[in-house]
Amino acid sequence: TYFDDDGNPTRQIINGRLVVELTNLETGKSIVYNVSGPGFITFFEDGSVDVVLGGRSLLFFFPGEVEDLPLLFVNSGQVTLHLDPEGNIVGVEQVGEVEDVCAALA
Repeated sequence: TYFDDDGNPTRQIINGRLVVELTNLETGKSIVYNVSGPGFITFFEDGSVDVVLGGRSLLFFFPGEVEDLPLLFVNSGQVTLHLDPEGNIVGVEQVGEVEDVCAALA
């Protein structure tokens, strides 16, 4: 985490190994994903935040939060999330391959 002269966070870099196993509880089917990122978070003075996820990432959204993307997916490429000062998603940019996890586990 990087801070400005006043001690406010300005940027975070998140890396390391993250492997998850997701299971459909109705069928018992499981899939293991390596979703190690990395991730980069930029904090702005107005309280808004940009989150940039590279490599492979697991993302989930609530109904109505995003259009044209599955609610639960693994992205191979880059996803940028723009959050307003209240933490609401106000923009999503996706590049790369999307795997719909719900469809894969069906």
